[in-house]
Amino acid sequence: MIPDDISLVMTCGACPEQYDAMYNGKIVGYLRLRHGHFRVDYPECGGETVYTACPQGDGIFEHHERDRYLNAAKLAIFLKMTESEEEGLYKIIEQAIITWSNDGNQTAGLLTRDIIEIIKSKIP
Repeated sequence: MIPDDISLVMTCGACPEQYDAMYNGKIVGYLRLRHGHFRVDYPECGGETVYTACPQGDGIFEHHERDRYLNAAKLAIFLKMTESEEEGLYKIIEQAIITWSNDGNQTAGLLTRDIIEIIKSKIP
């Protein structure tokens, strides 16, 4: 399993922009952007919040930021789903390297920053 194995199904296009995260046909997360606050709950709405951010978009992501925040959400869900956080972190770093080699430094830098923020949130 890698973060890309989690698919996102848009359930509302704007005000709020929201998604269900799916893995093997099962809901494993809820993503919602409303009033400039983005949150990701695991395994469903009202569950544990595993990621939060404040993108520029209010009730809908700005075009240039959507992929970054949705990928960060998938990473956070993946970490929560992965029993061994070491294994999960290894796969995330591996994916960031693959993304960097395909897309260039900017994408890898954004993913790395998001990974660091997720890791910080896991440290007691």
